[in-house]
Amino acid sequence: MQMKQIKIGETAHPLFFSMVAIERIMAEHNIQDFDQLAQNNGQGLANTLAFARSCAWHGIRGGYKKINERMPWQHPDDLAEEFTRLAELTPALEGFTNAVQAFFMQPDEETSEAAQGN
Repeated sequence: MQMKQIKIGETAHPLFFSMVAIERIMAEHNIQDFDQLAQNNGQGLANTLAFARSCAWHGIRGGYKKINERMPWQHPDDLAEEFTRLAELTPALEGFTNAVQAFFMQPDEETSEAAQGN
């Protein structure tokens, strides 16, 4: 598995969204289902910033856990202080979106074939 990365300043950090990360992001933003996720994602800059920060925090945290290294920040606010442009958070937002789609929307090939009787 190739680990995705997010660059903050000159440093690349691992980015990984497990089921736990997806769950925590949704819980932090009181998102109960995926329809609500789509609605909440476009409701103003403050919500977008909070959501982006949450995606970055949990994605980077999951990445460091996956490679068994300690994350350099102790709190999401400490991480947020490192970003100077919203565009820097794009990999985290895209990573979260891709993880949700892959985890919940794409059927497992073996399971799909078994269900179809192949």
